[in-house]
Amino acid sequence: MRIQNVDIIYRYALSRPSDGQWGRVLDNGSWTGMMGMVHRNEVDLALGPFAATWDRAQAVSLTTPIVMDPLSVVVGRQSPKTNTWGFVLVFSPATWLGILVAVFAFTVTVLAVSSSSGNKRPGRKILGLMGLNVAFEFLRTLLQQDSRIDVKYRPVKVLLGCWMIFVLGVSRMYSSVLVSVLTVRNTPVLFKNLQDITQNPSINIILEEGAAAASIFRNTKTGAIGAVGEFFKQGRVMEMPLTKFLDAMNTRVHGKKDSLLIAEQLLCSAMMSQSFKEEGYCKFYLLPEYFTQYRMGLIITKNSPLLDPITYRILLYHSMGLYESWINKENAQASQCYSAPGAVSTMEPFSVNSFAGVFGALAAGLLLASVALALEICFPGAWTVEPARWRGLNVHNYSQST
Repeated sequence: MRIQNVDIIYRYALSRPSDGQWGRVLDNGSWTGMMGMVHRNEVDLALGPFAATWDRAQAVSLTTPIVMDPLSVVVGRQSPKTNTWGFVLVFSPATWLGILVAVFAFTVTVLAVSSSSGNKRPGRKILGLMGLNVAFEFLRTLLQQDSRIDVKYRPVKVLLGCWMIFVLGVSRMYSSVLVSVLTVRNTPVLFKNLQDITQNPSINIILEEGAAAASIFRNTKTGAIGAVGEFFKQGRVMEMPLTKFLDAMNTRVHGKKDSLLIAEQLLCSAMMSQSFKEEGYCKFYLLPEYFTQYRMGLIITKNSPLLDPITYRILLYHSMGLYESWINKENAQASQCYSAPGAVSTMEPFSVNSFAGVFGALAAGLLLASVALALEICFPGAWTVEPARWRGLNVHNYSQST
């Protein structure tokens, strides 16, 4: 306005609407807020910038757009968390499956090589228990325990040597990646697009009262925007004036995390920048998905002689990039908060919660071992077999050794 004043040379006085809103059309055709003041010729123009909509174009004159501004969604950042079962997720499911397949393959190969000496083959029951014992010995080696296999046959020695080399590589990779998993905390990202929002039955939406965004959601009946518009019927939309936005962002969007804020990106950036200046860290982020690109400009009374000169000067300033420069300078603090959070490294000492999954797996293993011990005590004969001795291979049986 100051630049327009110097260039066009005219005097101006500032006036504010009593309701503090941009303005929306009522059922009787009248307008509230700044739109109403311009529509009733109480003022000559309103700065805004205002989003160009069909209803507004029928009531006032719209200048050429100062900027194209999409609607954005402000989401509260979650606290970084350590994955309790991160020690299992060090390897992908395919890798774990590959390790189990390797155990099975080595077991079958050792049994095949050991039984190829020409000796009389054992019965099916003994062969099955022998296979379980050999597989168990391979798992013991994988878990960094000693092996009880007495090896004298050279081909079996070669196979066991290959298995130990394989285990050495796997264990080194696992231990190195495990340290990274425990020292890095991931911030959960609950929403990535509008579709995720519509599928959450407990989330609420915060909109600016009297803004164009509320009209867009009310009037759209299809797609993700139409699905968000259904929130009005479900009582999950809170409309409030701009002055209450920052408080709502702190208490609902970030505090309770039961709400999201949808507004023009410039407004979202201004709110996030102000929050960053006050708190010193990013409490919010923007969804990567933008929608409903708005043409943002000034509004002027119908048939006003100010329309053409103001439009010309907006084009002039816009071509020089002045408006974008002002906005970037004003909201520079918020630029680092735009993207969704990811992994965060931490130097804090490990807590018991960090190893809850490990303790859970240990407890499950001890419980399984207790059940196996109880079965051996209750049914001793079912587990007693003659030790299987093939050429160069002797696997001690638990029941024989005890």
